[in-house]
Amino acid sequence: MKSSSRKPSSNALLGDKRSPQSLPSHDLQQQNLAAFCYPGAAPALPAYPSTAYPGLQQQHFLTTRSTSSTSREPWGGPPSEKSGQVLEQLGSVLQQMKQESEGSAAAWREKLAETTQLTEKLAQTREQLNVVTNNERATSEELVRVQEALSKLEAGTAENAIHHREELSVLNDEVQRQQQCAKEMREKYDAELNEQQTELQNTCAHYEEQQQTQREEFQAEIATLQHFHESKIQELNAQHTTERDKMLEKLRELEQA
Repeated sequence: MKSSSRKPSSNALLGDKRSPQSLPSHDLQQQNLAAFCYPGAAPALPAYPSTAYPGLQQQHFLTTRSTSSTSREPWGGPPSEKSGQVLEQLGSVLQQMKQESEGSAAAWREKLAETTQLTEKLAQTREQLNVVTNNERATSEELVRVQEALSKLEAGTAENAIHHREELSVLNDEVQRQQQCAKEMREKYDAELNEQQTELQNTCAHYEEQQQTQREEFQAEIATLQHFHESKIQELNAQHTTERDKMLEKLRELEQA
């Protein structure tokens, strides 16, 4: 029969996980066909070397039946009728096998289409991953450059801070020196000012004493001059009175004469 040389289907060769579900029914059909064709033969359990190769399994079954055909019993009916039934049964089995093969092929075409879509999605995902990787690499490089620039900036900032601290230390020393000098000068000027104030106070006291002494002397001289003036006035008044009396005496004498 031509079915003995049929090649295994593509889904069986590719190892479809769904094909083993259809293999038991396929083997059961082969067993029914063999039991119908050879009713007197003893039922033999077919070997299942691999569920992925149903064609080889069918070839093994037919080979086993062909070797035992020499010991089969005579048929129960006319050869032409039995041959027609065998051919009809065989055609039915072949048609069912064809449908199953077409179903498996359609399933595998769908699977291949899904695989193609998944491959395209995988390629797109890979491209996106490459883009993300390139972006990440560029970001990493930019981050490295930024870190280097930041390190340089930190180093420059630290150096400037050290330089500024040194300058501030020098300025602080200079300010402290100037403050010390100002303090010494202020103390010196305060001492000189106190000395001058003391000298001025002493001078003022001495001047006041001199003024008081001169005032007392002037008052004494004024009192003396006042007393002399009063004495002189009294003396002059006495002389004037005496002279007037003399003149009056002379006038009386002249009048009498």
